[in-house]
Amino acid sequence: MTNDASTRATNPSAASGSPYPEPLPAFGPKEKWVLYDGPCILCNATVSWLKRRDRQAVLNFAPHPNPEADGVAFWDGNRWYLAHQALPPILRELPAPYPFLGNILARVPEWGTKKMYRWIAAHRYTWFGKNDTLTACPVPHSSTEPPQRSC
Repeated sequence: MTNDASTRATNPSAASGSPYPEPLPAFGPKEKWVLYDGPCILCNATVSWLKRRDRQAVLNFAPHPNPEADGVAFWDGNRWYLAHQALPPILRELPAPYPFLGNILARVPEWGTKKMYRWIAAHRYTWFGKNDTLTACPVPHSSTEPPQRSC
């Protein structure tokens, strides 16, 4: 395993302390994927909210293929954004005013967004619940499979 910056940018599992125990799927350069905690009711509600606003159908959604992964991951076609880093670039893919909100959120100090994200993530099942049968999204495997927009 290498520790150079380019590897960490494209494969977050190569970074030490990654919340993802194994590598994330490889997607094509034009695909944009949001991987989320499938059983999490808050996460599913957030995906529904994003889908309603994604009128151009730019984003693809799927539960994370590794059930031990902790948090959301966003593939923008070039690199992975993990956990607290994922929301600003996701919002930038939506129509106005959401890119503006994403830019504002990106300017919040990382220690603040990271702390808030971890706090919400730690309590999401207590506050909103968990349902192992809630999601019907297929688990992505690679860019060779056709995108699944059915979830």
